[in-house]
Amino acid sequence: MIQFRIRTAICLVIGLFIPIRSVLGVELILTSVGGTSERIVVPANTPISIVGNNALRIVRIYSLTTPLEDIGPVTLLDGGGTNTIFVLIAGQTSVIGTSPQPTGCRNLAGFESTRRNVELVVSISGDLLGNILASEIYSINVLQTVRAPITSGVDSNDPGVAFFVSAGSISSLATIESRASDIGTSTTTTNMLATVRAPLGGIGSITAGGSIGFAHSPVTISALADNSAGKGIDLVRGSNIYGVIVGAAADSRIGRVETTGAVASPSGDRGIMSGSVQTAIMTAPAPGGAPPISISGDLKGNITITTDLFGPLEIAGDVLPGSVIRIGGVVETNPAVSPALTGRINIAGSMHGTIDIGQTLRGPLTVGTPAGLTGRVFINNQIVNGLPGTSQWLQPVTVAGVELATRPYYSNTASSIGGGSVGLVPFQLHATDCSPIANEALAYCSARSEIRMRHYGPVAWNPADGDPFIIERRRITHSV
Repeated sequence: MIQFRIRTAICLVIGLFIPIRSVLGVELILTSVGGTSERIVVPANTPISIVGNNALRIVRIYSLTTPLEDIGPVTLLDGGGTNTIFVLIAGQTSVIGTSPQPTGCRNLAGFESTRRNVELVVSISGDLLGNILASEIYSINVLQTVRAPITSGVDSNDPGVAFFVSAGSISSLATIESRASDIGTSTTTTNMLATVRAPLGGIGSITAGGSIGFAHSPVTISALADNSAGKGIDLVRGSNIYGVIVGAAADSRIGRVETTGAVASPSGDRGIMSGSVQTAIMTAPAPGGAPPISISGDLKGNITITTDLFGPLEIAGDVLPGSVIRIGGVVETNPAVSPALTGRINIAGSMHGTIDIGQTLRGPLTVGTPAGLTGRVFINNQIVNGLPGTSQWLQPVTVAGVELATRPYYSNTASSIGGGSVGLVPFQLHATDCSPIANEALAYCSARSEIRMRHYGPVAWNPADGDPFIIERRRITHSV
């Protein structure tokens, strides 16, 4: 290991000292607070240790060769002081405060510092092989693969900044975490397989040209996302999404979740959302904006919005069995935007799961496939003071263009829509779907082995209440 300490303009080297540019390798430039610089060259892939103190202002580390060589693990030790130290592991022409930075090496074996007030920029052409830890990360640019954790913030007391990560891909060995502040953006050309955490802040965007997570390796994307503090998870977009997206605050906000279906996953899915989305608030789109939830394939999992849905929830495939869409409040129209972008639920394929709406359905709900409603839809599914709520079913529910009418007690039979149901709580008897049909006159001597009573939703029979049906008869000779 090579260790460097700067005191005013003096650089002490413990271990190996190599005269400047005597070999092609990795160059360090240590600049003091007074502006004096020391240049040192070390062999590629050599561990480097630097003592950070009040005298040190800027550290630059980069490969001198073309093609670029590897940089070994870099450690910045806490030598005291509260001054800010800028560390740039980037190209020779890199400038503090600009983006993007030129690449400074091929592979990087990591950078770690537990000293506060260290601001880090990394830009490399190969892989990130070792941990990144700094009190404040500005940007990490990895043209190939991130294979190790990236952590901004020594602990939760660091002020932190919203930092940026861009990579060719991010492996499941990595994590991206801001301990004290926000994550600005994470952008990958192909797959993003890392857990992303901002426990005290928000996340700007997570975007991937390939999948976010895999079926065998789902991810978690979580943030406090406190809307009252102006925080949120603004965007999560990938060809496929496997994992959990969660806002932890009581008034958490998620702006948009989207699968593009541009690239199939290793398991053959295209455009799937497999996992769950959980938030209090889903941002209403601006005029001309995109739907807050847009899934280009199937939904295999749960979507939970504990308040109202003000924008479209679009699913181009099916809602698969066991999946649940839960809207705690109202599916609401938004007069501030065009009707096409107001609250609605549109499933182009079949609906095999459950849609649970706590209050009023003020926007349309559509299922595209003929006989494609095999699951259940609940409206006004809430308890107020121990009793069912009084919300309403105000907008159409259609299956393959056929409206269930007249709402809320439609006559369409379950078999005609796929075997499922749409019900306003408390669930009433679905008269036309009973056998025999409720209030139907039967031949006096016709034998029936069973009576089937179907409701608009699941009910339980309490035997203490007596028989749930009445059969009345009259003599054949009785006049009408």
